[in-house]
Amino acid sequence: MTDAIKLRIPITPLPAPYRLFLTLLAALTVWGLCPIKVAYADPGDLDTTFSSDGKVITAIGSGSDYGQAIAVQSDGKIVVAGYSSNGSNDDFALVRYNSDGSLDTSFDTDGIVTTAVGSTYDVGQAVAVQSDGKIVVAGYSVPTGSYYYKVVVLRYTTTGSLDTGFDDDGIVTTSIGNQASSQDYGHAVAIQSDGKIVVAGTGDFGLTHEDFAVVRYSSDGSLDTSFGGDGIVTTAVGTSTAKDEGYAAAIQSDGKIVVVGYSGSSNYDIAVARYNVTSSSTQTIANAGGSATLEDVTITNYSTNSCVFTVTKYPVPPGGAPMDPGEMPVQWNITTDGNCGVLNVDLAFHYSDTELANGNNIVEGSLKAFKHTTGQTWANQGGAVDTGANTVTLTGVSSLSSWTLGDPSSSGNSNPSIITLRTFAGRPAAARPGVLAAIGVLVVGALVLCRRRKQ
Repeated sequence: MTDAIKLRIPITPLPAPYRLFLTLLAALTVWGLCPIKVAYADPGDLDTTFSSDGKVITAIGSGSDYGQAIAVQSDGKIVVAGYSSNGSNDDFALVRYNSDGSLDTSFDTDGIVTTAVGSTYDVGQAVAVQSDGKIVVAGYSVPTGSYYYKVVVLRYTTTGSLDTGFDDDGIVTTSIGNQASSQDYGHAVAIQSDGKIVVAGTGDFGLTHEDFAVVRYSSDGSLDTSFGGDGIVTTAVGTSTAKDEGYAAAIQSDGKIVVVGYSGSSNYDIAVARYNVTSSSTQTIANAGGSATLEDVTITNYSTNSCVFTVTKYPVPPGGAPMDPGEMPVQWNITTDGNCGVLNVDLAFHYSDTELANGNNIVEGSLKAFKHTTGQTWANQGGAVDTGANTVTLTGVSSLSSWTLGDPSSSGNSNPSIITLRTFAGRPAAARPGVLAAIGVLVVGALVLCRRRKQ
């Protein structure tokens, strides 16, 4: 009896890249040839992944509810601000939805927050989301005991509670007009990259006229006195008796504030106003250790005489363009009235966490003070950094100029990575040509098959 001959053929497994390629090719081939009718949504069709039919209606109070403004968080959640009637008065209303249109139950347990500021009419008109996820709402309200609207700003935490780090209770009310009976309205809100909050609207000046109004708040809710002297700027756009109302606001890449609305007495026209953001403070500082903080710089004067110091803070380099698209360095220009005698001062530069985070790969512990020199370059002056107090301090300074804070470790002393007022526009790493080619082949193949199926 003869044994059967057993033939053993060695099979070498394909490398992983080939297996992946063949898998994708097989999937595309099957999809392209399979006689399955595929439905395609045309541009403008309601998105059925949003609440199954693309629409959501949310009832809040026992009366009418109004959505006035919308913002989308970085995680895709949708925030709607407006106001709601509880049957007797109106309250601020804030609703947050998941990306699929369902109410976000991590936001005040049911996705809905209402806030009573006054006792009658509270109206939310605008909403913005800060870089840290906190939500800012602007509008107007009739304070308890009053009959006249005032500008109101509220800030909420990411979970929907009022932020007690914003004016202690999360609510700030601001009067703009020239008398208690003025009707003042907040219609728009924008967040600067340094965390300051800009609200645009209308200031009422009795029966004579209404003006554009711009209010800027520090991140803690206090009025920013570096803006217009008291944090409030009003602008008569038209004639002295015109009705000028600001309804929208935007922050340019250079930090300037743009407000749009309308102006007129009977026939109204579109009105646009733009505001500078450079802030400046001047103060006499006594010698022998006199000290003052001007525009985030604390100056301690040990000069021969008392003298006047002026500090201007701005986001654009003197005499030049920003150092890179999207990068707006923080800089201070410090001058005196020339009466200091022998100049001898200590300078403590204050920076915010936002300014630090917006820089390009800055190591906080490596921060140094840089002095502007001729030829648009910087000279490293050193300085002691205090990461707890967010300061860099120079002692015994005998000459003044423009100054900034930066990290010289990556770019060198003459071109440091500088703290910025705007998020640095980073460049994506270049993809490998082979990867781009493969992606291109797959995209083209998918488009061809998609076209075949639609025909």
